[in-house]
Amino acid sequence: MKKTITQEKFFLSICIPSYNRDAELIRLLDSIDVSGGNVKDVEIVIREDCSPSRGKIAKAVDDFKARSPYSVNYIENEKNFGYDKNLRSVAKSASGRWVIFMGDDDVFIPSSLDKFINFLRCNDEVGYVLRRYRRFHEFSGVEKNEEFRYSQENVFFDPGEAAIIELFRRSVFISGFTFRKEFFDDYDCADYDGTLLFQLYILAVVCNFHKSCYCDIAITGAFDNATPFFGKSEA
Repeated sequence: MKKTITQEKFFLSICIPSYNRDAELIRLLDSIDVSGGNVKDVEIVIREDCSPSRGKIAKAVDDFKARSPYSVNYIENEKNFGYDKNLRSVAKSASGRWVIFMGDDDVFIPSSLDKFINFLRCNDEVGYVLRRYRRFHEFSGVEKNEEFRYSQENVFFDPGEAAIIELFRRSVFISGFTFRKEFFDDYDCADYDGTLLFQLYILAVVCNFHKSCYCDIAITGAFDNATPFFGKSEA
């Protein structure tokens, strides 16, 4: 297979498949808090998937761009792609060395992104990173955080089937799913559109041929009252 040459303009592409959530999307964008020299190395890529709230989402993104120091690439799909195709498409639109997926109704943990970017810079040989994350629950007005922590330290895996088995079920949650774009570019395909788990195919092909790891930094958070939106594509 001929190797795809990736033109990298940024170090990290925060890739957001967007559908029908303008308020939640702004909450996510406002949680992006990299500092100092890292700002110029981060791009935000948003693909809006022809939802009923497209106008509100476009305005929300325009407002964010007007007050934000980040490079923002906002794209509107001509028709509804569905979850997996939109996930593939937003990654293809990225021009960073690393891609990190974020659900449009999730957030980054405060002050975590700088630490995570430093971790990626120090581990350039890795192709996939399993993140630590939190889920925010509310019971009778009292918030309780559930921590998804898989080890007390960073863990590294050699390429192959054992790594895929170890990381597979822990990688279903999309937010914080991080991989080297160039390591996946040659394997992109539409075979898994409609499965709602395209990210697990990415994990499999990257981890089969490249080192992977678990990073013990809590970088993303999810809310337990979110409503899933997948659009109405044929897939």
